[in-house]
Amino acid sequence: MQTMILGDGHLGWAVAAAAGERGERTPVLGRPPGLRHDPTAFNGADLIIDATHGAAVASNVEAAIESGVRRFVIATTGWETSRDAVERDLLAARATAVVASNFSPGVVLFGRLVGGDPLANGCHGVGWSCRRPR
Repeated sequence: MQTMILGDGHLGWAVAAAAGERGERTPVLGRPPGLRHDPTAFNGADLIIDATHGAAVASNVEAAIESGVRRFVIATTGWETSRDAVERDLLAARATAVVASNFSPGVVLFGRLVGGDPLANGCHGVGWSCRRPR
C-alpha cells in the first residue's frame, strides 16, 4: 500500500519518519500552489494522511478522490465547516476516512478530566464500524 502525507509541518514529517523506520517510503506533499493539489499529485496513492490545515481538507479530499484514492486519515483541526461536504464526497465515492484530529496531550487530558470529548474522532464512509478506544 502506498501512503502519501499531505502537510510538511511537524506532524507530517513525524509520520513520514515513523513510516521510514518500518522501511516504507512515504512521500510528503507540502502546500499546493493554489488552494488545491492537482489530482495527478496523488497518482499511485492508496492512503492519504492529511496533516495540513482546516481550509485545505475539503479540496484535498476532493482532489484525491478524483485521482482514485478511497482511504483517508484526517489529522487536522479547523475544518468543521467543511465536514458535511467532505462526508458527502466520501460517501458518493464509496471512500472512507478516519478522523483523528491533531490535539496536544494537554488538550486531550483536559477533555478527559472534564468529561468531554475533545477529539471528536469518528469514521466516515462506507463499510466502517467505529468504536471509541477505552
